[in-house]
Amino acid sequence: MYSIPGAQQYLDANLPLPPSRTFFQQHAELLRTDLLPPATIEVGSILIWPWLTFAALMVFQASMRKAKVQRAHVLRCVIYSADASVFYTVLMLLGITYLVVSAALQNSSDSSNPFVVWLMILLWLMRLDRLAVAYRTYLQFHYPFFTVLASQIIVALAMGGLLFWGARLPQWIWGT
Repeated sequence: MYSIPGAQQYLDANLPLPPSRTFFQQHAELLRTDLLPPATIEVGSILIWPWLTFAALMVFQASMRKAKVQRAHVLRCVIYSADASVFYTVLMLLGITYLVVSAALQNSSDSSNPFVVWLMILLWLMRLDRLAVAYRTYLQFHYPFFTVLASQIIVALAMGGLLFWGARLPQWIWGT
């Protein structure tokens, strides 16, 4: 036999609603464990991308000398193409807000939404296009798309290495 107070206690314990302290504790834990590590990686990749791209484009110094391009011009093109990160950040904030609100309404902790992956691919394509256009129009490089594509492959490998070795750094330092 069900009683109203017993059912309410069960709901408060397992499915708390927003005024409840337990509700906020559960969702703060969800944010900390499921959303904070990927967000840290994404913010880090947004901040490090221009510098890795600039370093990767310096591989083509022989072509730069032939085209009479200075390093400052390459850095300017990289910074111009990095403005796509602003649009990406706005989309990510909207997407994370949607994920948190939908998880709160459905009371689930499923954060396996492909939204973030597709946004990262979109950001990469936007940066690739903007940098190739800058190389073609501003620097007047021969084969700008392939030059930029090669640099982005180098950047992707460097970021993968940083993620791989960066995840192991605490183990080396603290031995955990």
